[in-house]
Amino acid sequence: DVGASHFLSRLPAGAALYLALSGTPLSGPEAVSLGLADVCVPSEWLDSFEERLVATPSSRLDIAVPDVLQGSLRTVFGAGPQAETECSVPRLLPAINAHFEPSKAVTDIVQSLADSFEVEEDHARKDWLSRTRDALANNSPLMLNVTRESILRGREAPLGECFRRELDVV
Repeated sequence: DVGASHFLSRLPAGAALYLALSGTPLSGPEAVSLGLADVCVPSEWLDSFEERLVATPSSRLDIAVPDVLQGSLRTVFGAGPQAETECSVPRLLPAINAHFEPSKAVTDIVQSLADSFEVEEDHARKDWLSRTRDALANNSPLMLNVTRESILRGREAPLGECFRRELDVV
């Protein structure tokens, strides 16, 4: 009901399925690194947003000149300091893509995570495998399958169709 099957399906399939099925929240820098956001700024940077917007000449905010407007808005919204944060999702993309293949059923994904957990030696990777497997195991199997199908269908559907499908599910 928020268009997730549309915007997540624009990511590589494995990443889209991982985020949708596991419910893993993303930090601002992670969203930027995956292309879901353009910039990430500390919340304090937004305190002076109105001042920067008012200071922008109205001629630079004309919707008839999209390139100028976009540049001006990037200055207003994105000129602040970028937050330095560990981005774990991009680092995990090879593992995510291996486990969350579009051809795998949800039960196969869970089994793949469990199998890898048994042989993984890296503690951080083992922790990720355990948390991800548990996240899937603790959710409704029916809704996991509906979500998987919605994300995969969203790859071929326009935004309006994704909204309608998500609303029908709710």
